[in-house]
Amino acid sequence: DLSHLTSSSGLAPAFEPSTTHYTASVANSVTSTIVTPIAADTNATITVNGVSVASGSASNAIPLSVGQNSIIIVVTAQNQTSKTYTLLCIRAQVPDWTIHLPLVVR
Repeated sequence: DLSHLTSSSGLAPAFEPSTTHYTASVANSVTSTIVTPIAADTNATITVNGVSVASGSASNAIPLSVGQNSIIIVVTAQNQTSKTYTLLCIRAQVPDWTIHLPLVVR
């Protein structure tokens, strides 16, 4: 299990070790996120989207596409049992008004 999880994009609901699904919504201007997982067991290993991350260390920046982005955090205990946490990070679309701005030529 994780004892704590943070994300540069936030988490909803607030982290609770028994809760395995989280969401975060970010503006279109946010192009990546970073997660920092902390394992409850010091002998556990952690991966974030398949990349090994040390407990208490920040992941590499995870690029976000517009729309839904799944970030999968897997904690594996020394006895090889694992628990998966999912963060669904939703990056907003480009606002419509930016697409329809009038072109002003001077």
